[in-house]
Amino acid sequence: MFEESMEPPSRINVLLLNNRAALLSSYSQIRCKECDYTSERLEPYLDLTVAISGYSDLSESLTDCYLNHETLSGNNQYRCDGCNKLVDAEKVS
Repeated sequence: MFEESMEPPSRINVLLLNNRAALLSSYSQIRCKECDYTSERLEPYLDLTVAISGYSDLSESLTDCYLNHETLSGNNQYRCDGCNKLVDAEKVS
């Protein structure tokens, strides 16, 4: 798991471009499980996919889909700049 000190100050940012469009960005970290190298980046996107079924409200769905840890392993391993190879890693979005 990530250490408490690794949490970003703000994970999702919204910039209102005009009354019809918004530019969204999400801060993410990926930590290598072998060498603890941490990659940080701001990822812009224009839309969100939101699951509706199985959630009590929109807030719960967004938290589950966009603010939780994801394990990168198997066919979805991360190429670590510290190890210079494919490794298992954890991603926090």
